[in-house]
Formats: sequence, structure tokens, C-alpha cells
Amino acid sequence: MKHEEKFCVETGVLLLGYAYAVSGYHGAALFCGGTAALCALAECSPEHLFRVYPKIVIGAMVQIAAVYACGLFGVLPETAFLALCNTSFAALHFAGRRELPEKTVYAMTGVMALFLVLSFCFPMSFEGMDRASSLFCETVLILQMFLPVPAAYACAVLRRSRELTEKQWSYNKI
Repeated sequence: MKHEEKFCVETGVLLLGYAYAVSGYHGAALFCGGTAALCALAECSPEHLFRVYPKIVIGAMVQIAAVYACGLFGVLPETAFLALCNTSFAALHFAGRRELPEKTVYAMTGVMALFLVLSFCFPMSFEGMDRASSLFCETVLILQMFLPVPAAYACAVLRRSRELTEKQWSYNKI
């Protein structure tokens, strides 16, 4: 199986975890999120994990803080664990790869934009929240689901462009 195919399957399992969380199947949500993160972890070396670990911690802490700030943790408590799984999945897939699944990332970014527009047209209602709080929680949930992958992709592209620039500078000095 190619890297892009593995990435698509693991992304599907992770999104299934979010779907289970919204539907109320907490155990299945935790299982799917953990499975996606463990599959990404199984493909990396300890050195690679050590290098990516700070990015995972910072990204997960920002997402968990957003979940607590909007009150989403009271409604969907497994979103904090899914944030950690999603961040580790994205960071591990893009940190050491030479080939990047560009089409899949572009599709996920488009779907994220579409869901954000649809969330303003057809807002969900979370139990015990007013309309504005529900809309804010829904926006945070959509961003939590889709934003780690494009963010990790952007970091990988920036890292590659920096490496190419350094190679050009070293070549021009000779």
C-alpha cells in the first residue's frame, strides 16, 4: 500500500472517530482516534518521534485549550483525546516524508471550508447551549477535525523550501 493510500485510510478512520463522537458513541470514537494515531506511530522511528514530539504537544495543547474555552468538553469529552490523536497523526505523517499527499490535503482543506460555510447556514444545536455558543463550538469542532492536516502539510512544505534554499546557497558558495 502506498503512503497516500495509508494516509487516506487513516484519515477516514480518524474522521469516523469524530463522527462517532458527535453521534454519542464514545468508546468507538476513542477506539477510532487511537487506531489512527497508533497506525501513524507504527510507521515512524524513535528518532523521528523524538524530533516531532514538541510539535505534537504544542498543537494538541492549543486544540485542547480551544475545546475547554468554548465549552465543547462538557458536551463531547472525547474531543480532547481526538485532538491529541489528530495532531499526532498529522505531525507524524508529514514530518519525515519525501512524498506528500497533496491532492488529499487540498481536498480536506476544501471540505473544511465547505463545512464551515454550511455550519453558518445550518447550525447544530448542542444540548444546554445557546445559538452563539453552539455555533462557536461547531466551528471549533470543524477546525479541530480538519486543520491539523493542512497545518502539518504547510510546515512540511516550508521545511522543504528552506532545505532547498540552503542547498542553493551552499551550491552558490562553491
